[in-house]
Amino acid sequence: MSKKKNLLFLSSWPPLPVESGGQVVTSMLLSYYKEMGFSIDLMSLVPREEQAKYTSYLGTTSLLNSAHLVPYDHFYAQTRLKHYLLAIWSLVTKQPFYYLKQNVQDALRCIDRLLKNTKYDLIHCEYPNALLFVAQKRAKIPLVYVQHNIDFLYLKERARTYQNPFIQSFFNQQANLTKELEKQVIESSDLVLCMGNDDIQLLNPIVSNSHKLHAVKFRLEDRINDKPKKGYSIVSLGSLSALKRARGTMWFAREVFPLVKKVTPSVEWYIVGRFPSKEVKDLDDGKNVHVHGYVENIEYLMEKTKVCVVPLFEGSGRQMKIDEMASRGIPCVTTTTGFRNSDLTAGKEIFVGDEPETFAKYVIDLLTNDELYSTTKHHLSQVVGKSRLHPNGFTAIISGLCDREKIEVQTI
Repeated sequence: MSKKKNLLFLSSWPPLPVESGGQVVTSMLLSYYKEMGFSIDLMSLVPREEQAKYTSYLGTTSLLNSAHLVPYDHFYAQTRLKHYLLAIWSLVTKQPFYYLKQNVQDALRCIDRLLKNTKYDLIHCEYPNALLFVAQKRAKIPLVYVQHNIDFLYLKERARTYQNPFIQSFFNQQANLTKELEKQVIESSDLVLCMGNDDIQLLNPIVSNSHKLHAVKFRLEDRINDKPKKGYSIVSLGSLSALKRARGTMWFAREVFPLVKKVTPSVEWYIVGRFPSKEVKDLDDGKNVHVHGYVENIEYLMEKTKVCVVPLFEGSGRQMKIDEMASRGIPCVTTTTGFRNSDLTAGKEIFVGDEPETFAKYVIDLLTNDELYSTTKHHLSQVVGKSRLHPNGFTAIISGLCDREKIEVQTI
């Protein structure tokens, strides 16, 4: 791009500071837009309870020209009654629950003001409500959407975890409504960035123009520490407010960790993630299991961690913690669900198992077999540094979109 261009970046969660996998993706994309020379105005929803924290942080970043945070009620514990009523309204109106939850009128008014006050060359959206609103007002401004997760798939999987037929029916209905919404969002976009080829294959059947779907590959920074690690330490990372991650944590605790501890009695498991439930907190025994909750600086844990476990059985998208561990040379053991969209090679750079015995064997082998551990770390060192989100490819496709050139099918 020859001249400075303006970008309106619309997100459902502030991208900085980075505390989750979704924020990793969002912050990386922001940095690439900045490298391309865009002047970026951010509008983001923010949990009402955390507005002050994010306002303070975003005010210091050089990535943004301006930041506009709009508070809304996110956390279920404090607003449970409101969300129950919203779920009933979803049934009555046949609108997806999470669409209603994020239908914040103050955010739409903020977007409207920004569109009126600034001539934008590109609009980047990360949640459906903003995209569908902008699609009606954008004139000829190119519109990019980021498909962080395939939510209808997650809802289908979640329905199967309940025995209550009413709850099953509710989640199945939500899955169908969300599928139609996601289809509408994709059709309204000019370019859709997906978390990997696995998600593209799942989305292809529901869209009329699959040419606009593109898989994002991520760049890994070289943070490998060659210092030898003593003992047997395991870590699991990620916000435990996500039901799928909390369930995976409890599965590992009940089905897998006892098998690992039987072979390596001194093993220590560090559980790191915001909002652990009482059930998860109760796993902390002060000896083998340590529940930390949110940790601002995890470097001291990374220095002694030998293996990262990612036990997931629900969801789509991409587990950015796996990429982060790869950049540090820490081998991961995960499930088929956790492995979705990963660029790593199973059995070489990452280990995948869905049965407790298989999962435990991989963890035990990595903890106790020095040759396997060293070989896996060597393989990870070879993939680190490769371009995971190709700057040239990203630049070409975004520049072409801004110039209204035809977008060819490619992986960027």
